[in-house]
Amino acid sequence: MFIERLRLKGFRNYESEEADFSPGLNVLRGANAGGKTNLLEAVYVAGVGKSLRTNRDGETVRWGGEEAVVKLTLFRGGRRHEIEIRIDARGKKRVIIDGIPQVKIAELLGYLNIVFFSPDELKLVKEGPAERRRFMDISLCQQSKLYLKNLSAYNKALLQRNKLLKMNYKRQSLDEMLDVFDVQLAKSGAYVMEIRGRFVENLKKTASDWHRKISGGTETLTLEYETAEGAAGLTKEETAEFLIRELKNGRQRDIDAAFTGIGPHRDDLKAEIFAADGKDLNGGIEARNYVENDGLNGGGVCAEIEKNKSLSGGIEARTFGGNGDLNGGAEIEKNERKADVKNGIDVRKFGSQGQQRSAALSLKLAEIESFRIETGETPVLLLDDVLSELDLARQKNLIEAASGIQTILTCTHFDIAAEGHRKEFVISNGKIIGRGEY
Repeated sequence: MFIERLRLKGFRNYESEEADFSPGLNVLRGANAGGKTNLLEAVYVAGVGKSLRTNRDGETVRWGGEEAVVKLTLFRGGRRHEIEIRIDARGKKRVIIDGIPQVKIAELLGYLNIVFFSPDELKLVKEGPAERRRFMDISLCQQSKLYLKNLSAYNKALLQRNKLLKMNYKRQSLDEMLDVFDVQLAKSGAYVMEIRGRFVENLKKTASDWHRKISGGTETLTLEYETAEGAAGLTKEETAEFLIRELKNGRQRDIDAAFTGIGPHRDDLKAEIFAADGKDLNGGIEARNYVENDGLNGGGVCAEIEKNKSLSGGIEARTFGGNGDLNGGAEIEKNERKADVKNGIDVRKFGSQGQQRSAALSLKLAEIESFRIETGETPVLLLDDVLSELDLARQKNLIEAASGIQTILTCTHFDIAAEGHRKEFVISNGKIIGRGEY
């Protein structure tokens, strides 16, 4: 899989521009605020259907303009495809694939698979469980439309169940309605948990290998899909039965708290760093921490793609209280999860920025292999200002790691003696003012 051409019109600070990419390395260089990240964002929109920077699609329209247009030509599985995204100033979005308008934006997923990394991706290990669920869900929604279908069904049932828990009903009628939602949650939730668990298993060895290489052989990274006690290792059918049983057993707790206390919307991806020689690093550094008021994000990005609207105040809750948002459980989740940090140590206090960055980058590089396993295709790798965060040796390792993968990276300057074919684009004020091929 690789992108052949990208054409922009009225997107961010680009009035009109186009670029023909190399199947290998593509370098976008220039001064800050020139439009390098905007070009990466356009590629991301064509792959995932939403911006990587905002939930307000209208913000991608050039200032004073009426419409932003992204046209992308890609080659996948022996066939050429044309993707066109049109966004008006009000944020209304239209998707056209191979000349055919699509009813649902979700139809876009699976054509152009994207792995994106920037310094901001440190939140993958630094912030709360919602960020790691989001990482798993964005990747899996690209890999499988069946996963997207089940995740969307789960989020819809979860939203309705939580709203129901906040309303005042007589106990008998409430129990009857909750029984219906419990079955829906168990069916779709068991599928989500099974696929997430398999995803983490696929990541394990590759992420560990990458982390060992990035750290110079001094550290190793371990991963674990962290779910409800008693749910690990079950089959999908057993997980569904487990969820129905636990939802019923915890019903009074859920009524009192007015939120659903168990399910994949509470799960996490646990990442720990150990010394490569097997000794503890301060008892094992857990590569994450917990942010107060962490929302119970059950995959809001994918649900947003399905619904073609923002879920602010919905799935991705950040505060406590009304408006029907899926919160109320964040503080409990935070307190429960704190006890999981081995010997009370987390990376926020004892892990360096370098360890956090290496762990996040290892996960992203391992994600590429997951795409290969599940889809048979290699995704496009987008790297935004990553080189500035790495020393020269790690820069070279990263470029070598990207060999054989179409990579589009942004930087202010590029001094690495990279092997193989590459193209360079000099960008300034929303224009490509220089092009080179090496």
